[in-house]
Amino acid sequence: MFTKIKKVFKYTVYTSAAIVALAVVIDIAHETDSERFDRSMSKSERALEVLVERARVEEENRIAEEEKRIAEAKAEAFRNSPEGKTEAFVSQASGLCRAELKARAKYPSKVDFNWFKGNGNRYWMNFNSDGDSRVLIQQSGEMMNGFGNMIPFTGVCKYDYNPSTNKYSVVEVLI
Repeated sequence: MFTKIKKVFKYTVYTSAAIVALAVVIDIAHETDSERFDRSMSKSERALEVLVERARVEEENRIAEEEKRIAEAKAEAFRNSPEGKTEAFVSQASGLCRAELKARAKYPSKVDFNWFKGNGNRYWMNFNSDGDSRVLIQQSGEMMNGFGNMIPFTGVCKYDYNPSTNKYSVVEVLI
């Protein structure tokens, strides 16, 4: 019984599909020339819209790549400028200052720098006629004194830095 119902259902689906296909063929066959022209124009318009959209996307990608290239060129120019080189030296000077302050402490192994406070790293460009930069690094933290107590300190290191030769000299270190 179940197989008969399956067969009837199967033939019903096939017959319905055939009727729908026949209706589509009859509809296309009765299409007038103006309807065919409109249908072909709408396909052409869709194709044109697709081409325009592709061109727009390609132009946006080209503009984005050009802007990225310009930004990279600006960043590279800044890194090669005296100010960019001085800013790069500031991070190096911060490490140098920490080493100097530890070396000048009574107990170098008992020097703890503040990591979470903002350190006062400052620099001045072309402070003299030679084109040097003055870099001032301020570090703070705690160090052990002669009595074994941890006391707060603030250390200041001053450097003269020449960006054209990439050389520096220590001006003073204060604790």
